[in-house]
Amino acid sequence: KTVMEVPFEAVQVTQTDQTKDVPTETVPVASTTTDSPSRRRSPRVRLDPVPSEVAEEALQDTHTAFFRDYYLIIEYKHLGMNPPSGVYVMPAVDSLFTWYGAIFVRQGLYRRGVFKFIIHFPTTYPDEPPTLEFFNRVYHPQVHPHTGILNLAPQFPQWVPKQHRIRDVLIYMKKCFYVINADQAVNTEAAALFTSQNNSFKEQIDLCVQESIAQVYINPLNSSLAMFPWDAAVHENVREQVLNKSEEEEGMLSWVSKGVSKIINLQY
Repeated sequence: KTVMEVPFEAVQVTQTDQTKDVPTETVPVASTTTDSPSRRRSPRVRLDPVPSEVAEEALQDTHTAFFRDYYLIIEYKHLGMNPPSGVYVMPAVDSLFTWYGAIFVRQGLYRRGVFKFIIHFPTTYPDEPPTLEFFNRVYHPQVHPHTGILNLAPQFPQWVPKQHRIRDVLIYMKKCFYVINADQAVNTEAAALFTSQNNSFKEQIDLCVQESIAQVYINPLNSSLAMFPWDAAVHENVREQVLNKSEEEEGMLSWVSKGVSKIINLQY
């Protein structure tokens, strides 16, 4: 028999005249050489190079995602410096592309209403506009009666990236509660009652305001901006910290990592 010795590999025993009727078999044979382990070479695996255009596209996608996240962070920071009065927003704990908010209406037909909403940013923002969805029922010509989505078309017939910002959307949303516009309405019933100056329009508004007050402690699932009844044991210490905060502490925001936020102080 002729044996080829290969370190730690299977070798094949060749057939001779005496063993021609015996099937060829493969058996493991250890090396009998005196080579040290350090001299043995592991087989090399050759990897095909990644095409340059694929690598460049992947790098561009990574940069694009990073800058979109950063753009939202900058917008939120600027919003905290000059927010619309009575409007509060907070990014979700697990995503920068979802914000929770609430508006406290102080005058007009919707006076005393507390309306909560959710802002959904597309992954292509700011190239495409966000969606503002009310959590409470809002009886309004520009709020869809079934989805609760605010119609942006009257204010933003064409969304212009980097010219239109989320602050503009919030200002428009607030204006809808004070100056009612029935043009391009998505709630045609509310628009018809408003334009005909029917008393039923005010009655429907009064009803949705009362509903918002009754549901003030009902919060969207996983909301980062939740409202709870006053509990002195829990909230008194926080209240004192807010009242005694220094000017240097106002408006501070710390982003721990992508999609995770820790609010230190925000001034509204």
